[in-house]
Amino acid sequence: MKRLGTGRLPVTFALAAAVPLAAVALAAVAPAPARAAEGQATAAITRAAAWSTGYVASVAIRNGAGTALVTWRVEFDLPAGASLSSVWGATYTRTGDHYTFRNASWAGNVPPGGTATFGFNATGTGLPLRCTLNGAPCGGQPPTDVDTVPPTAPTNARTVTNEGLWLEWDAATDDRGAVTYEVLESGMPYGTATEPRLFITSGILPPKLFIWAIRAVDAAGNRSPLAYAALGNVSWTDVTPAAPANPRVAAADASVVRLAWDANFWANPYANAPIAGYEVAVDGTPVSRVGAGEAALPAPGPGLHTYSVRAFTALGTYSPAAVLVH
Repeated sequence: MKRLGTGRLPVTFALAAAVPLAAVALAAVAPAPARAAEGQATAAITRAAAWSTGYVASVAIRNGAGTALVTWRVEFDLPAGASLSSVWGATYTRTGDHYTFRNASWAGNVPPGGTATFGFNATGTGLPLRCTLNGAPCGGQPPTDVDTVPPTAPTNARTVTNEGLWLEWDAATDDRGAVTYEVLESGMPYGTATEPRLFITSGILPPKLFIWAIRAVDAAGNRSPLAYAALGNVSWTDVTPAAPANPRVAAADASVVRLAWDANFWANPYANAPIAGYEVAVDGTPVSRVGAGEAALPAPGPGLHTYSVRAFTALGTYSPAAVLVH
């Protein structure tokens, strides 16, 4: 067993009271182009209103081509913690965090220079990622080098007393620049940070064990494995986790394959070592380590390929692999 944290649970801190968030000012998710790209159809997502727990957005599809757009299909991903509560003006399907919208029967056949629109209500503040229109980028630009590399995991997660209780960790790194951090407690979202620290409270915490999990997120939405820190004494038994369930291809094109699976980060972490992440392999070669139930991979080329996903714990023990041929 591994012991995480030392000493008795402090009783000199209190859970900080929730601070109401001011209404979020109206802002665009993706600025609409001044006019549809020459010879191309484009889609622009605009946030019409927002608040602390969600927002409403509209999507405008503009046909800059010389022929009618007979049908359209808009796709995007939402980050963990965000979902759609309602959609109007289109039909849609959901696979994990990936959403696909198709024109309603009366909203297809967009003429040259014409526009079609639909909208949605979102729960959570995460904004759409990786938007495509009929398989091409929504902005009408040709495919570019898509970021599929997640950040490294934060390390040395710890609690620090310094004019209150702080959660701190050593910074993650990413191949394309800055990252943000998502912090979970008891498997639920707890807070976010742009620096490798998060203020917890200046008061008294309830008498319970606290286990925080921290992961880095890059600008493309790739998530690192999790680092853990505890407040109070936690002894972990090294138990082999179950294989990830329901592995699937959420989306694929000529450049990127997006895998998804059913993830469970919080399986009795007070007794057993919790899940820290997932190792993804293509044709038997590990290619990525992520901290969520999804991974973006460079497309391996034509033909069938074998994808495998196995979970690993905070103590480094791996699950059996879940295998998918696609």
